[in-house]
Amino acid sequence: MSPTNAHAFRMVQTPLWTDYPEKMKQFGYDPATAVTPEIVAETMIELVTNGQYPGGTCLEVSISGTRSLGVWNIEPPKSSGTRVPQEVMDQNYAPMISLMRKERGGSGSENGVKG
Repeated sequence: MSPTNAHAFRMVQTPLWTDYPEKMKQFGYDPATAVTPEIVAETMIELVTNGQYPGGTCLEVSISGTRSLGVWNIEPPKSSGTRVPQEVMDQNYAPMISLMRKERGGSGSENGVKG
């Protein structure tokens, strides 16, 4: 079996986001940091046709450019559009944390759950 290549991107400017403002808010979609479908297509073609990417490569794509991700000790992304804002994560985790608290019958803080 030959290794395959992967393409990693966070948000792409498509109707899956832009037609649903409530989802944009829920998941922290920011048009200023989303890549275009054209950029995704171009980098996919580059990944499979450019000889600099051996099998098993994972290519991260953001508005800041691309980077080839290694296998071990990968430095977290730092460029704009590659991280989910903390307030978005908190907003999405809140219903789960609330349910866990309810099921445990307490505030949750005694079990290491914050919020």
